[in-house]
Order: sequence, then structure tokens, then C-alpha cells
Amino acid sequence: MAHTDFSGTWKLDRNENWDGFASAVGMNFVARKMSGKSKPTMVLKQDEEKLEVEIQTMLFNRTEVVYLNGDPFENTAMDGTARTCVARWDGEVLAQTSEPKDPTNKSPKVTNTREITPDGEMLATITVHKPEGDVVCKRWFKKQ
Repeated sequence: MAHTDFSGTWKLDRNENWDGFASAVGMNFVARKMSGKSKPTMVLKQDEEKLEVEIQTMLFNRTEVVYLNGDPFENTAMDGTARTCVARWDGEVLAQTSEPKDPTNKSPKVTNTREITPDGEMLATITVHKPEGDVVCKRWFKKQ
């Protein structure tokens, strides 16, 4: 079964609850405000096995690889934390979970889904799972 192909260049159009998300993952006030004003571009390259995500901002460029076979893989968060990730397809939605590799690290589990909306936008929904309740951020990207 063919899945959604996210390949292409996508520019952030708008956010919902970015500040709440950034705070929930421990980003300091200045970094939250600066990143909240940023309009990053994501360059996605996808094949059957992986999704390569290059994030371009005024402050940094970062590339990560998401393996699409449902097996755990390692990734490094922006704060340098080694994380164990798993990506799975749920219909046409790509869902990725990420949690610290080190069980003593109390960083929260994060779920990130990507889907194409009926308007042709890519919607990324990021959920930070905290003991006091989930924090959800939505980011809409337009294809360039």
C-alpha cells in the first residue's frame, strides 16, 4: 500500500500553542520567543524506507532521518539528548514517538504526527506527554 509522500519543500505558515510546546520541552523564555517568530522551511525527501527531514531556519539547519519500518531507531534531540524513536503509519498519517534513551532522564515522551490536510497543507501535530497533562502544538506548512 502506498502511503502519503511528504517529499518537497514546506514553509511554516502558522502555529497553534508553540509557546506551550516550547515551554513543555524546557526551552528558555528567549529561545521560545525567538523560535515562535521563526518561519522554518522543511525540505523532506521520502522513499519507502525513510523520511529525511532538513529543517532550515535563520538560526540553524538540522537534518534528521525517520525510519518508516516501525523499528526503533536513535535520534538526537536539539538539546543533545539521545532519544529512542519509532515511526509508524496510521492510514495516511505518519506518527512518530520519541523518548529519552536513558531511563533516568526525565524528559517527556513526545509524539509527532504528519498528515496532508484537505487544503493540501502539511499539518504537524506535536504532543508532549507530561504527568500533569498533555501539551499539544499544531504547525501548518504550505508546499513551496
